Amino acid sequence: MSSEISNRVISAETNRTHMAFLNQVEKEMNGVFKKFDELMLQYTYQNNSLLQFTQEELSSRNVRTMLDLYGVLNNLRSGLEHVAEIDFYNTAQKKIFTSKSLLLDTDEFGDARAIDLVSKMHSYGAWLDTRTDVNKRIPLPVITYIRPVNNTSFSENRAAFILYLHAVSLSGKLKLAEDEQTSY
Repeated sequence: MSSEISNRVISAETNRTHMAFLNQVEKEMNGVFKKFDELMLQYTYQNNSLLQFTQEELSSRNVRTMLDLYGVLNNLRSGLEHVAEIDFYNTAQKKIFTSKSLLLDTDEFGDARAIDLVSKMHSYGAWLDTRTDVNKRIPLPVITYIRPVNNTSFSENRAAFILYLHAVSLSGKLKLAEDEQTSY
């Protein structure tokens, strides 16, 4: 009888600890997503540069646009922690420009799950679970966050940001809250 009670106590404490950890994960992830949304909105409303990248051709011949987009991606990246890579996906052209200055088509990009998720999204961001070795450019565990570039001029998503967050770096910030002590 006492072992049954002990098992219930241990199980209850384990569940409480897991819930505290999951709440902390949710808090950290929401903080990252909120920070990115704030930075993205600055570009959307201050200078409307994101709209430009949905309308102009992404190609090596269009140097000015590519340099401007590179600047935006690097400014966004420098404003965030834990970012392995941030990419801009133009859905109409099916081209992705990375923060490492690579212009790729969807096959070269190497992340079919992210591309597929963009096509199913409407106006809110979504994230993919932790994945290891997403592609050759990112050979580490990442959490992928996808955020459409919303514009009222278009009924469908014309573009999206794809962020790859360092899963290990982000998990290093996670710890059990001090008021969540376990006791047996």
